[in-house]
Amino acid sequence: MDEGDIIMQLEKLPSIGLEQTVEIDTRIQRAILERVPEVRSIVARSGSDELGLDPMGLNETDGFLVLKPQDEWRGPDKAWLMEEMRKVMA
Repeated sequence: MDEGDIIMQLEKLPSIGLEQTVEIDTRIQRAILERVPEVRSIVARSGSDELGLDPMGLNETDGFLVLKPQDEWRGPDKAWLMEEMRKVMA
């Protein structure tokens, strides 16, 4: 099911601390927002939940990328958009 937005998962070394996580995640989010204008905003969640019900590790971050309407995109589709994000990540 395609609900319209994209989730970008970041996995870092298991030994990473919270301060380093915030620094890396913030740098990546800024780069995406500056270089991929189709992304309106990013909401991120790092680590696992308190109950341990989420299989996400303490060294992982889920970034929920809120996108602009598709008629405002420079490219044709979501595959193109994801490739643009991969270029930024590289």
